[in-house]
Amino acid sequence: MHHADPDDAPVLARPHDSSERARFEFERRRFLQGALVAGSLAAISPKLLGSSIAEAVTPLGPTDRILVMIELNGGNDGLSTVVPYGDGRYYDYRRTSGLAYEANQVLPIGEGLGLHPNLTYVKSRFDAGDVAVVRGVSHPQNDRSHFATMARMMHGLPSNPVVPTGWLGRFADGLTGNDLAAVAIGGSGVPLLLDGQRSIPIGLPSGGTLFGGSRKNAWEAILYDRIASYGEVPTGLGTWPDEVGRVTRSAMQTSAWLAPIYTPSITTRALERDLTLAARLINLDLGPRVVHVSTGSFDSHSTQLPYYDGLLLALDKGIQAFFASLDPRFAGRVVLATYSEFGRRVQPNGSAGTDHGGASNLLVVGRGVRGGLHGQQPSLATLDRGDLAMTVDVRSVFASMLSTWLGADDRTVLGATYTKLDLFDLTKADTGVPSGGGGAGPLPVTGGAPAEPTAIAPVLAPDGRLCVFGVNTHQPTGQTNIYQRSQTSPGGGWSGWSAIPGQLTAVASVMAGYGRLELFGVNARQPSGQNNIYRAVQQWNGGPWSSWQALDGYLTSIAAARNADGRLELFGVNAQQPDGQNNVYRRWQLWAGGPWSGWESIAGYLTSVSVAANADGRLHLFGVNTHLAAGTTNVFHRWQTRPGGAWSGWQAIPGYLTSIAAALNADGRIGVFGVNCQQPDGQNNLYQTIQQIPGGSFTGWSALPGYLTSV
Repeated sequence: MHHADPDDAPVLARPHDSSERARFEFERRRFLQGALVAGSLAAISPKLLGSSIAEAVTPLGPTDRILVMIELNGGNDGLSTVVPYGDGRYYDYRRTSGLAYEANQVLPIGEGLGLHPNLTYVKSRFDAGDVAVVRGVSHPQNDRSHFATMARMMHGLPSNPVVPTGWLGRFADGLTGNDLAAVAIGGSGVPLLLDGQRSIPIGLPSGGTLFGGSRKNAWEAILYDRIASYGEVPTGLGTWPDEVGRVTRSAMQTSAWLAPIYTPSITTRALERDLTLAARLINLDLGPRVVHVSTGSFDSHSTQLPYYDGLLLALDKGIQAFFASLDPRFAGRVVLATYSEFGRRVQPNGSAGTDHGGASNLLVVGRGVRGGLHGQQPSLATLDRGDLAMTVDVRSVFASMLSTWLGADDRTVLGATYTKLDLFDLTKADTGVPSGGGGAGPLPVTGGAPAEPTAIAPVLAPDGRLCVFGVNTHQPTGQTNIYQRSQTSPGGGWSGWSAIPGQLTAVASVMAGYGRLELFGVNARQPSGQNNIYRAVQQWNGGPWSSWQALDGYLTSIAAARNADGRLELFGVNAQQPDGQNNVYRRWQLWAGGPWSGWESIAGYLTSVSVAANADGRLHLFGVNTHLAAGTTNVFHRWQTRPGGAWSGWQAIPGYLTSIAAALNADGRIGVFGVNCQQPDGQNNLYQTIQQIPGGSFTGWSALPGYLTSV
């Protein structure tokens, strides 16, 4: 039977600190976890009520890389992970107790060393040059205490800090605009390793539904909307209730972002499950730079075999599951690294186990790794008080990860300079711009904008900020290609682009009730005859987006507007229908926020459509027909004769366009913008016309500088 050491009790998810600040932080955390729904928010609550949860996320930049740390907690027996089968002294120590692996069992990796028999996937990656085996790793102040040695390893500083922080938490402190930079997955909580002074790590459970994440039933949506509304304005009940409301709302937003990693459900257990979740998290491209999982316990004081064989099999399957689940676009931008607080004694004890020891080894796996053996193999002839001697300070490994892989100042993070190891080969890593992929990203960034947006839709938010939504139809089928950015303040600068899960070929946006934005889109890559129209809604004003809801019908272009009475109207065309057929359609909400009518056919044939509301509440519909010959008039306009009333017939607007958009000016006049991408590159192909007076006729087209393919 395997027995854990009593020293395991103080779990290293946040070592105790006697300072007043630490006690206050703990009390605030405990209040939050007790005040909210039991078991639902605790997993992702921040360490301080005064802090926010993931209020900003930033997709990976062009040269950003990710580090996934796998904690082998309890003290891993390095002599059983990397077996020195070529050294007879190993068998002198281990064979009698039954803990030795024979030469014909291990997986040779050179210099008389072999990987554990169950590390078959790791061996295949080693043979491909994607695994670095670092030998003789330890902390120089290893005192064989789980708690103390792991705490030193996690904080990574030359001396014990007054307020503990972890070296990866301090790395995250240096990142700006990304509240999901550091994430822990699994039931062991957020480790000290990820704790920073300013950054707030997020802890995700291994399974279940995150707080506010389930909206399958109408009552759930109503309940969570109401709970979220508590954080929008002061409660009038004081600071603590206001903080609870704000953090609850923030937690629900985080839940909505992260919910996709739990679908489909994962049937595997423990490490394989957690590493699959880690890969799915990375695929979302919400910007995590460091991810932590934990497995074990490796504290094998008795009956080490066959228990240890199962642990190494789980490690191998977990690493394999991670790379199998990882989007190929990230394969060269992610490495995994194992670590443990110490190794085990060379000489087994009398219970067919091993006690706390000295140096061990660790593995670094990934395409960007310089594969092979690193560090000097500790000698079995000259032990350090019965243990393998340290030949590599573990902080040298950390410094190498920080400086080379993560691109950070390792001296600033670690507080000292350490000899670096040549663990990475960046010529093998993918450091360029990702080209789009599954899940919710990543965002193809070129100078902070989506690469070649091919359809775009703006909308004015309730607070006066402009929001822009776009799709990139150049990305391959099946990959997320929907993006959003907004002004940081009315009339101010712009945020970066963020990805919205899904794939569309055209998009429309509109402000609906309660200040929430709604998105409508079509995916013309789906076969004609299938439903290809989709709708997503902000879960609350300024909040995250719901999942996409399929609507009946098939369109190739779509436009949305809000009627004077608050009802939403949709307009669309199906350019896959034959010329000469009516292919323009309209549907509307029966009342504001209510159900929808069926589709109504409108006489006419268009290939692109746009809609705008006049100052008096009448809707104006604009469209182009690119099936008409270049040089002819192909721009058309119709309008409601009164707000919510009947429509006029189509009126031609002289000119030829391939894409069109309309918006209401501040003075009540509608402006129309269009492009003609049949003009040669380099020519100005952007045009505008505007009503001469509100509700009046339009001026002629005037050219604007620039060349666009969509507007």
